[in-house]
Amino acid sequence: MTTNNLAAAAQKAVGVGNRLSSQRRSRFANGAPMSRSVGAPMRSATSRKPVRTVAMAPPRKAAPKKDVPMTPSHITARDGAGPHPLDSGGAGWDAVELYDLTGLTWSFTSPSSTEGRNIVKAACKRGGMALKGYSDWRKEDWAKMAAKAGVKFLDTFSTVAGMRGFRVCWAQHGVALMYVPGIRRFYTLADIAAGVADEKAERDAPEVVKVMENVGRVKKEFAEQFAIASDPALAAQAAVKANAPPAPPGSGDASPGAVGGADTAVQNNYAYPNPKSCVAKWCVGRGVDAASLYAEYGVGFDFHGPAGAVSRSLVNALADVSGTPLPSDADTEWVKQDWLDAMENLQGEFIYFYFRIGSGLTACFVYYSILC
Repeated sequence: MTTNNLAAAAQKAVGVGNRLSSQRRSRFANGAPMSRSVGAPMRSATSRKPVRTVAMAPPRKAAPKKDVPMTPSHITARDGAGPHPLDSGGAGWDAVELYDLTGLTWSFTSPSSTEGRNIVKAACKRGGMALKGYSDWRKEDWAKMAAKAGVKFLDTFSTVAGMRGFRVCWAQHGVALMYVPGIRRFYTLADIAAGVADEKAERDAPEVVKVMENVGRVKKEFAEQFAIASDPALAAQAAVKANAPPAPPGSGDASPGAVGGADTAVQNNYAYPNPKSCVAKWCVGRGVDAASLYAEYGVGFDFHGPAGAVSRSLVNALADVSGTPLPSDADTEWVKQDWLDAMENLQGEFIYFYFRIGSGLTACFVYYSILC
């Protein structure tokens, strides 16, 4: 390439560069966005797009616990007369409240449903059974625990023709109830006659009562209980048997909340609200902890281990009774020998009359009297 050619090429390149620079300046002057290519001016900090601020939702608060309405049956059970004849005063009961009051529940409430789980939990708590690790339980696990806790899901109920979801339920001693869907509550015959189910049933109260009577034409067992519930005199007589104290095992007599016979007797949770002594707690199916047993009878068993949680609770109870409570950090700082020394100083002692009878089960006795 000659010198003249090189000069011409250089001049041409300069002209192209001048045109590009002129185009960039004109675009910037017209407000067009600048290219981020080499040589282009950087955007100033004040021209950046503002950062969007997202407001965080406040933490959700736990729903407040719903107070159980104190129905007339709750009040009579609390006062010692028993819950029968059932009277909700128009409030009705959900499945858990009814079980808590009478020990009755029906199989259309499955053990793994929300209400069924609450019933199983209540039964375990009443029986002194620890219920742990149930967050990942399957349907069959809840059914097994319900059986273990003594919850009996009755099949004495019937669907109602032409009223989807409605069910009539019955048990001995004049128990005749209607389950109302949507509301998910059980109501007595008096409640139904007062019109509590009219809106959901889309019928007048006399028609709903007539429907219950029609079920009795097919289900004779329900007809018997319906007749008792409809007659105040018969209901009062049946209530005497239903509210009777628990009978000895094998006697065949009814007990509070019973659905007939010793095999199906279920103690309601209001007949004996605050049993004090160990025997009183055993009579209503409640367990007794090691500290209470030792405090009342001076009986303790050594299979817990001298530094185990049960034995520690016993030593703590003895120390409190003696007026010399243990240090606040004893549970975390003391070693086995410290607990043995404390037991000796408090003049406590364990006995050795026990034997294993299964996984986690131990029979304990004093001489020849079975205790637990």
